[in-house]
Amino acid sequence: MEATARLSQIAVAALVLAFAALLGLTPQEDSAALIVALLCAGAGLLGISLLRDERERWLLIGLFCAAFVLRLLFSTVVYKTGLVSVLGGADDTVWEASWARAQQWKAGGPDPLWNIYKSEMGINRGFEYFSALFFYVLDVRSQMALAFLNSFGSALTVVVIYKVTREFFDERASLFAAGAAALLPAFLVWASLTLKETWVILFEITTLFAVLRCSRNHKLGYGLLALVLIVLTVPLRFYIGGVLGAAALFSFFCLRSPQPARTAVTMMIGGVLLFGLLSVAGVVRFDMATFAQSRVEELVQFRTDVSTGSSSGTSSVTLNYDITTPGGAAMMLLVGSAYLLLSPFPWELNNMRQFMALPDVLLWWGLVFVFILPGLGHAWRRQPAALVSIVAFVLPLVMFYSMIFGNVGLVYRQRAQLMPFFLILAAAGYEKRSRRALTPHSVDRAGKAEKERLRRLIALSEAQPRSSPSRASKNGPAAA
Repeated sequence: MEATARLSQIAVAALVLAFAALLGLTPQEDSAALIVALLCAGAGLLGISLLRDERERWLLIGLFCAAFVLRLLFSTVVYKTGLVSVLGGADDTVWEASWARAQQWKAGGPDPLWNIYKSEMGINRGFEYFSALFFYVLDVRSQMALAFLNSFGSALTVVVIYKVTREFFDERASLFAAGAAALLPAFLVWASLTLKETWVILFEITTLFAVLRCSRNHKLGYGLLALVLIVLTVPLRFYIGGVLGAAALFSFFCLRSPQPARTAVTMMIGGVLLFGLLSVAGVVRFDMATFAQSRVEELVQFRTDVSTGSSSGTSSVTLNYDITTPGGAAMMLLVGSAYLLLSPFPWELNNMRQFMALPDVLLWWGLVFVFILPGLGHAWRRQPAALVSIVAFVLPLVMFYSMIFGNVGLVYRQRAQLMPFFLILAAAGYEKRSRRALTPHSVDRAGKAEKERLRRLIALSEAQPRSSPSRASKNGPAAA
């Protein structure tokens, strides 16, 4: 306990020193970024300090401070060295549109929040709106300030990953998952850029945490939190909002069931039967064939755009599988999943970004093959509810992203949205390896104890007087 508190105090001191170092940044936009970082650090520490468990409180303070300091320093390097133009490219320009919108709001105030849910505003415009609201309040044109806000969201993600993992696995495994989230280069990159991915990832994993607490503690507040997060995710990435809603409802019932796998199968079969009955009865009028055809055409068009469009660059990959046929769809799903989970492959590096991502890819491969894949079986045996919940959140997105795959850079970005869930499985693999490492030692101790017991029995039998042969034969086999 004292060691944990001491490490957390060191992390807080490091956070203060990092802010002191940033005070040397003289331009106004850098000063605004520092103010944002200070306010975010205060809010994060205040929130964590409300936890009742003292040991967990200090542990999470240390995790948050370490993750936040690392992200602030990385973001500072990225923006002060011009590396942001290499890492972000054309995608990292939403903040400029947000600043322009914030300037337009000065005359009459911000647009109503519900405008981002209107179809005429376009889809996935939520981050632009929220960034504009941030600049409207800050009133300083500073991209790094928005990056520091993203760093705060990413540091919170590390904390939530620990909390979710701790619901299923031991403390060391939970620390392993949170530590991986704090240190993996992919998380650092997305935190340093002014993109929406940081908040999509945070909303995803926090939704799972809220569902977990709602199902186990029966507190309505967690259910409302999950609903709010789902609603906020829709304008960021509308399809993820739909997946979160379905997965949250699915996981809620599975987590409450003593047999989550059976409940999951029952719910899926029941949903299909209910939809079929409503369609036959005429309550629901839905042309499945037309809908499926239109969705497939959209998938094909999107895949073509990202693989051959003007913005595809050297990261494009052309796969000539016809997803309108079962065989083509199966191959696309298989190959697309491999690219989604493992690319960019070292033998297919085509540009500077992919070369820079190579260390992260190698670390990720280590997690996949050493911890995540072995963790699947361990989670199924010990925490089937955890595995069912993770599958409910991850599988729809894996299938969707695999079917639209056509660009390595895009799936690298999409994989980041799934990584928190995979890190929970990595924690399962870590717990499995930890217990396996203890097994030989335990067996050896048990073997020594058994040998000692036998030695004592032999010594005791030798110390007792032996019966004469005549007496033994007289008493018969029972006496012997």
